Amino acid sequence: ACLLRIYFFFGLNHPTPTMAAFLYPPFYAYPPYFTLQPVEETRAKQVQAWKALIFDFCVHHNIHTVSADDHADGTVDVLPDPSSPLFVNAAIHRALKREAKVVFLDALVAEGHGEWLEADKHRCRVFFKTLAEYVSDVRRWVDENALHGSVYTLYEMAEATEIPDEWKRLDRDVLHRIFVACQSSGVSSVFGGENGEDVGVKFL
Repeated sequence: ACLLRIYFFFGLNHPTPTMAAFLYPPFYAYPPYFTLQPVEETRAKQVQAWKALIFDFCVHHNIHTVSADDHADGTVDVLPDPSSPLFVNAAIHRALKREAKVVFLDALVAEGHGEWLEADKHRCRVFFKTLAEYVSDVRRWVDENALHGSVYTLYEMAEATEIPDEWKRLDRDVLHRIFVACQSSGVSSVFGGENGEDVGVKFL
């Protein structure tokens, strides 16, 4: 079955002040999809559908952290529209249980678009691209702009005019994680604090 994808009226690199309403896929109004399905084939389709929804929802709302806890409506980040949650559909009186959230987020992690922040899987960091894709983007940007040997802080990476707009949408923790991956690939070195504006990045 084809995986339903959500398309938006704005580009990833060009956020607009007025955000279009998020379009939920049809399965979101179908109560059985809020309960883990026991039949393997049906569950596989369910997992793919929820994985796509979680990813598209996070990209649309620029959300970087998702909670799997039972008390959470779906995200750690503040939603622009609190009446439009991820894991709760009040119209049909359905909400995902923690077990289901973990299964669906595990699928996102498996394809490289997320990573758990705790071993017991409470919060999942969401990547709009895989870390490998981000590393490739950084390497290309450094090469094209002759930035070998240049040093930036994470604050500058988020604010400087020469920085790609796409990176400015990312929160500092995600930027830090990307440059740690770049360090592992020999693209940059990271120094300073664990996170925040005091972290520096030197491109190699």
